[in-house]
Formats: sequence, structure tokens, C-alpha cells
Amino acid sequence: MLTSEPKRATAEGLRQAVRLAQADSLFLSVHVSTSPSEFTTEAIRLTVKSLLERVEQDQTGTLWEKPFREERERVERYMLTLRPGAAGLVVLSSGGAGEWYAFWLPGPVSAYAHFGRGAHILPLVDILDELEPVCLA
Repeated sequence: MLTSEPKRATAEGLRQAVRLAQADSLFLSVHVSTSPSEFTTEAIRLTVKSLLERVEQDQTGTLWEKPFREERERVERYMLTLRPGAAGLVVLSSGGAGEWYAFWLPGPVSAYAHFGRGAHILPLVDILDELEPVCLA
């Protein structure tokens, strides 16, 4: 399996994930708040399940239905092993591309799931901007 424990979001790790946004491969991107002080592990799993059910409705009857189900199974198996460790989590999964990234985020994120070409990485870009501030002179 491609999965691994989530890593703390670092500038280098996030830069690696940013390239996935332009990938031609199909990705399942899942963003969820996971703060242990606010959410139980079961509540996080239920949120992810609900997000994936909504995405599955969009994929039913399309050419992407089977690839989505494969990614969904991978993410749901992973969620069974997850223990909250930060305020937010982003999972980017593409079995077809052999890519798997899971990042603990320093702040909460809006619950969101997307399946399509390239990874949805907007929360990661926002964090990368915070980690690497730019100054124009």
C-alpha cells in the first residue's frame, strides 16, 4: 500500500505536493479538520466518509467511477489507522501515479474532498505562503 503516517507540513514537503496539482493522473484529495481537542477520531472518520459519499455520487456512471472507488477504499482503510495529531489533515492519493501524501496542518481546514486530474492543494499553498513569506522591495 502507498500510505504512510502523516508528516508535519514543511516548506519542502509542501513544495513536493504542489507539483501534484498539475499532474495528469487522477487524485483523491481530502481535507479535514482533526484537532484532538475538538474532534474524536470517530467523528473525523465519519466526516471523511460523508465527504467521500458526496464525491462518489458525482462519479457514479462515469469513466472515473472505478478509479474513484479504488482511491476511496485506500483512503478509508488509512482513516481506520489514523490518530489525530494536529489541527488539520490533507490526504492526496493516486494509486495510478503511485503517489501518496498525508500532511498534518498547523491550523484547521474546511472539510473538502475532490476527485479529478491533479491534486487539490489550495490549503497547502496557503500554508506554504505562511511558511515562506515573500517580501517585495
